[in-house]
Amino acid sequence: MVRSRTFYAIILALSLSAPAGAAEAESSVVLGARYHMVDLAGRAPAHLGGLTAGMEWGLSDFWNLQATLSGEGGGTLAGEAAAGGTVGIQISTLIDATQWVPYLSVGIRGGLLDLGLDAAIDPYLELYGGGGVDYRPARGWSVGVFGFGGLTWSGPGFGASAGGLLTFKMFIPHFFE
Repeated sequence: MVRSRTFYAIILALSLSAPAGAAEAESSVVLGARYHMVDLAGRAPAHLGGLTAGMEWGLSDFWNLQATLSGEGGGTLAGEAAAGGTVGIQISTLIDATQWVPYLSVGIRGGLLDLGLDAAIDPYLELYGGGGVDYRPARGWSVGVFGFGGLTWSGPGFGASAGGLLTFKMFIPHFFE
């Protein structure tokens, strides 16, 4: 029952909106709401929700670099509280650059994770890949959705992760560079 709720929550999050990328000589401020599931071997999966903030830089018309900070909290299926904070960097390639901007990304995140099962706050590292689409109805802003899956390492061991992100971006053109 809980797995089907998780599945439907992910599908809902991925279908609510869409993200847009920065073109060359253009940056954007990124704000987002995220869902993140971490499933480490031998532990109950943790389901976390949180906020993401960062910057995105247009390296060319088809490549973007993004740096983010995230904070999240939630719980495990065993009823334990869970929390984490991460710093991440990802690179994206834009498939098309029209009003709808689909893209593919790979990235790395690191930080601290507390799954609530012991007194320790563990280091956390995640390698991930995913894709999304941004909707850019005006020159200065966009909304978007991004889904990802990855491999995770934390103090207790290795596992898998998955999640989704709803974003809002404000673009900062650099016309005089």
